[in-house]
Amino acid sequence: MTEPTLYLIQSDFASTEHVLKQLQQIYSPSDAIVLMGDSALHAQSDLLKDKSPIFMLENDAEVLPNQALDAIQIIDYAKFSDVVLSFKRCISLK
Repeated sequence: MTEPTLYLIQSDFASTEHVLKQLQQIYSPSDAIVLMGDSALHAQSDLLKDKSPIFMLENDAEVLPNQALDAIQIIDYAKFSDVVLSFKRCISLK
């Protein structure tokens, strides 16, 4: 069994669907996801429905309607640091 992995999704809007499809191939139930920047606009993607936990920085969440955030944990930068430090493996997907 591999160590849990934190995936930082930092892709631009046009590339995010492709990145989420790649994530389908490597994600395991013990992993976590942070949607960052333009990728936050894909928060309601069907490709994320069975994934948990999913985090989003509060600055990125400001542009989304509240119902889009039901399954997302909104975090500030201090909590983001805690989340990153709680994982031994962190992979950025762009």
